[in-house]
Amino acid sequence: MKKKTLSILVLFFLTLNVKALSCDKTYLIQTSSSSGISEYIGCTDDYEEAKNLMREYPSTVTDVAAIYRGNNLVNARYAVANFSGKGSNILIYNNPNLSGTRYTYFHGDWGVDGAFIDYNPNKPSYKIKISGATGWLSTSKAKITPLSELYANTVTAKQIIRVRTEPKYDPTNSNQISSVQANTTWIYTEKVEADDYLWYKINFNGSYAYIAGKNLKTNSVYATEDAKYTFKTYYYVDKGNLIHYFWTTINNRQAQQSINLGVAPKNLEKNVRYYSFDGNYFYTSLEIMLDDYYNETYEHAVNYSKPYYNYYMYLPIHNLSAYTAEDLDTIIKNKKYTKAPDPNVVYYTIEGGWNNEVSRSGISALYGSGEQFIRAQEEYSVNAKSFKIVAQSALAKNTVSNFSYDITLRNDLDYEKVARESYGVYYKNDATEGDNYNLVQAKAVSISTNKKPDVTMDISAADLKEGYAIDNNGKVTQGEEVIYKVKI
Repeated sequence: MKKKTLSILVLFFLTLNVKALSCDKTYLIQTSSSSGISEYIGCTDDYEEAKNLMREYPSTVTDVAAIYRGNNLVNARYAVANFSGKGSNILIYNNPNLSGTRYTYFHGDWGVDGAFIDYNPNKPSYKIKISGATGWLSTSKAKITPLSELYANTVTAKQIIRVRTEPKYDPTNSNQISSVQANTTWIYTEKVEADDYLWYKINFNGSYAYIAGKNLKTNSVYATEDAKYTFKTYYYVDKGNLIHYFWTTINNRQAQQSINLGVAPKNLEKNVRYYSFDGNYFYTSLEIMLDDYYNETYEHAVNYSKPYYNYYMYLPIHNLSAYTAEDLDTIIKNKKYTKAPDPNVVYYTIEGGWNNEVSRSGISALYGSGEQFIRAQEEYSVNAKSFKIVAQSALAKNTVSNFSYDITLRNDLDYEKVARESYGVYYKNDATEGDNYNLVQAKAVSISTNKKPDVTMDISAADLKEGYAIDNNGKVTQGEEVIYKVKI
């Protein structure tokens, strides 16, 4: 006989508290159901057996097979990973043992949701996919949520409705156990037509029960049904543009953000939610997407034969732009910026921060910079419009990063060669010749050289901590990088 356990629905009856059943071995396999009632599948000490039982179970979006180790959920057939509050430097590796050099990293509060793919029990780690990167991370860096906890078929009472033990009308109400109030919403697991009524099977206080939603003879409606999906990371076509909606956590508060990616591909329809964790292949079903990710394919994507590659995200950097300097300047002017920073005004200092006595309204460090981008494009064969977008995205609205940064430069580096080969600049704030140089390597977009760099745009820099050194080729020999923003 299959064992079942009951859980109370809380938070407007839409949040589930799925309790693990008892198991005297390492791994318990049971369902996570949107009804709140878990079904026993198996209990074993062998993880591969547990995984096979989980994957053989006919999971659906509302009834997902899952594996528990102790009281901890470690794997689920269909689940998403949540990284909120898990750190600003979440490392991803290309192997389940989390060994060797990291593959990449991301900020948990800016990339809140990812696709969950698999679990490794030997070195507890999760396989996930986020922003096109697929790899493994520590289980401490993610919370796994089955889709059943994010999706539910619901019915909302329009009036007070009797709760009955069976889908049967009884004029004496002998099968009535309670009532639901008007405007309350309940998750239902089944619809039944009986005794000229449409009945909804609900989880009422931990037991299955039924409420009448419609009189099939008179067409009187007592309750309305809906589907509630609380997963807020998706793509949507709006007014011909592809919009990416996603969750972030800012100041310990979650909020939905959106990015307009430009003209939507023609094979995506409007008024449809699409799911993707690479922005290339899109799905209308999360469970189908997760199956494809697990099987390392995209064959069930709606655009499998024609993946989408956003123009500026995948534009080869050496493709030259048709934009003129005037075109680039117009982009900034159209954003209501009216002037460049005054070189005689101190807007910011490292010691004191922003000078609040000086207005920064309408000022942009990019104002009038179009010619510099075109000149850099001609000199280095790098797309000027891409540079403009990168620099523009780094500037907050109505702010100016414009402060002096005195530097002493090494005289034994060929800065022109460095600039041409790697677009890099090496400097130190208080270097003297002969030191072990504690330097910064910065990516720059506009460089003129006479053995010394003159960088005029905002840049992202990787600062090597005090006391660490690089060799004569500018490579780190010891030290840890710290990323920050600076203008020199």
